[in-house]
Amino acid sequence: MSEALSSYWVNFAANGDPNGNGLVKWPAYDDQKSAGPMLLGEHVLGDQAEVGSVPNAARLAFFEAVYEKQRR
Repeated sequence: MSEALSSYWVNFAANGDPNGNGLVKWPAYDDQKSAGPMLLGEHVLGDQAEVGSVPNAARLAFFEAVYEKQRR
């Protein structure tokens, strides 16, 4: 997992794109689509990388609203 994550970070720092040879494609974030976060293995941590669904989207939206209210 650490090698994959390091590779994503190095690729992103060097090229502005985390994707590279031998890595699962990390799609660009698009808030208009339902693409979720990149997961590394089962329950986020592990040895397999995959794109997952957004966890608890309604709960995340609630906390985002609370955060925005506090910023004002």
